[in-house]
Amino acid sequence: MRVRRVAVACALLILPLLVVACWHGGPRTIPTGVQMVAGVVKPTEISAIRRGTDILVQNGSTLYYLESSTVNLQKYEDREVQLEGTVELNTDPSDIPVLVVSKIVGGPSIVSRTWSIPPLGITIETPSDWRGKVTGQTAQFTASGATSPTLMLFLDGEERLTSSTGTTSLTVAQESLGLHAVLRTTNPDTGDERTEIDLRPTVNDPASDVLTLIFSPTSSMSSELKSWSGLKDDILHSIKFTAEAASSSTLSSSSVSSGLPPLTGSGVGMPCGGPAGVLCPKGLYCNVTDVQANVGQCQAY
Repeated sequence: MRVRRVAVACALLILPLLVVACWHGGPRTIPTGVQMVAGVVKPTEISAIRRGTDILVQNGSTLYYLESSTVNLQKYEDREVQLEGTVELNTDPSDIPVLVVSKIVGGPSIVSRTWSIPPLGITIETPSDWRGKVTGQTAQFTASGATSPTLMLFLDGEERLTSSTGTTSLTVAQESLGLHAVLRTTNPDTGDERTEIDLRPTVNDPASDVLTLIFSPTSSMSSELKSWSGLKDDILHSIKFTAEAASSSTLSSSSVSSGLPPLTGSGVGMPCGGPAGVLCPKGLYCNVTDVQANVGQCQAY
């Protein structure tokens, strides 16, 4: 009888351990080495008890949590992309593993080529396969396979900002880019968008105090509205104001990884910071003058 009681007691002690083990499922098996996976990047809640700032979704299911110290994953949220990285166990080994992203390899709305346009006083990023050309103070970019410019940029006068708001047949949206107000006017029939950036806070020439971007999608871009909208946002928010517009008409480019080419002008006094995180040219720092808005002016060290 005593032996039976001991056996029952041992069974009662072991049973909870078996339940816990079955519930958690034990550590997951993860692939080794560098992985390349595709899916849609989705934001997720930050947690103190698990890793991952985003998730990668395939066919409606979460494949990996995502984290990276080198790639701004937030920039690619709600986009279908290819990611390269290594897979690691999560804080709880039975939880969904973590893909530590080293780089974004592909995707329709990825800006990965940086162009310096001294005549407009800006740098801007586009997809790597877009072709660029500048004539005077007008720049144009053509997507691969397109027969006409996908994006045109030029300087215009401030009267454009007031006349566009009165066009009721078009969709008009307003936002900000650092210190600069932005007016976006979309033609629902063609899909073309005219985006106007008010340069008056930093430029005194009434004939050239509006930077205008004309986005003209190809038929394939128009059919993928979410990707096209994301691409326009990526390009717009990649703009960095480097200095006053220069007389040079040189358009140069370099990859993001190799850094920007030399910029025209000293850049001292140009606005920086703000919601768009406008950076100062190399050799300058952002002297924040409005802590609440996080804006300031570029100054020498």
